[in-house]
Amino acid sequence: MKTKTIIVLVIFIVAAALIKWIFLSPEQALAARNGPDKGPVSVTGYILRSASLSESIRSSGILMAMEEMEWKPEVSGKIIYLFPNEGVMVNKGTLLAKINDAELQAQYEKLELQWKLATEKEKRYIAMKEVNGISQEELDQAIHQRESLQIDMELVRTQILKTEIRAPFSGKVGLRRSSTGSFVSAGTVLGSLQQVHPLKLDFSVSEKYAGLISVSDKVEFQVENVKGNLEGKVSAMEPRIDRNTGTITVRAVVNNAEGKLFPGAFANVQVVPSRKPNAILVPTEAIIPELKGKKVFIARQGKAVPVKIETGFRGESFIEVTSGLQAGDTLVRTGIMSIRPDSELKFSSITN
Repeated sequence: MKTKTIIVLVIFIVAAALIKWIFLSPEQALAARNGPDKGPVSVTGYILRSASLSESIRSSGILMAMEEMEWKPEVSGKIIYLFPNEGVMVNKGTLLAKINDAELQAQYEKLELQWKLATEKEKRYIAMKEVNGISQEELDQAIHQRESLQIDMELVRTQILKTEIRAPFSGKVGLRRSSTGSFVSAGTVLGSLQQVHPLKLDFSVSEKYAGLISVSDKVEFQVENVKGNLEGKVSAMEPRIDRNTGTITVRAVVNNAEGKLFPGAFANVQVVPSRKPNAILVPTEAIIPELKGKKVFIARQGKAVPVKIETGFRGESFIEVTSGLQAGDTLVRTGIMSIRPDSELKFSSITN
């Protein structure tokens, strides 16, 4: 019986030890594996300093006319005028096309004559009413007739305006797609007009850069048919992120006074965000990803202290830290896999 009791006791102790081992915290497990404290862990350090951040963001985009429209008549009919010159600049209000409106003009002249007669009649009735020569009802009818004709004239005038296509803005006339004398239906494309100075440059960037780009930031770009770097300025950003691509669309305005650039051209874009004079930049290898974010180890009184951080712009070797660290902190740069919270640290080197 005594032997069985000893065996049961040994089994109980082993089982308790296993249970304790299984339920150890990661730090306790690491400590258990490493055995008793072997002294300070050798690491390298990095003293954080505030620095100017002016990293560039690269993308591809497309040049577009600032304003563009297609000539489309609102009514069907025969073209009696079509702007003769293609590829030339025109001012706002220039007549581009005209549909035959002879019938409408005749209607308008007829209504205008009737309106003049009705106006004269109204004046006579007003004078007669003053001497009680007519009733108020007869005068009201004369006034109503004159007003009704005036409304009809406005309606025909509006229809006449629909037979004209005028430039809504100053721009360059494109190629014509019809000829004078042709009969066209409403909505038929007769030509195009594009405002080519300035131009718009639209491009997309990853959502992680959305907070770095601001209105008036400088944009540099290259296009195939023009040598050298060209410049523009960010004018606006789409107020939402495309959930299908995870990108946000940015628009820049580009000077094209010399007319060297053409709408539709593809561009290689480089954005230079607003410079951050006091950014905290951390070496990429010092950051430890976690399930709910990121952390780093810093040294305080010779011991390792974990700090949760939030990051911003990511460069090739450094990442901007927007929260959690400040200038002057001593960051553990290498050897982080050998330390745990409150580990004693021994720095083999410290850089800044």
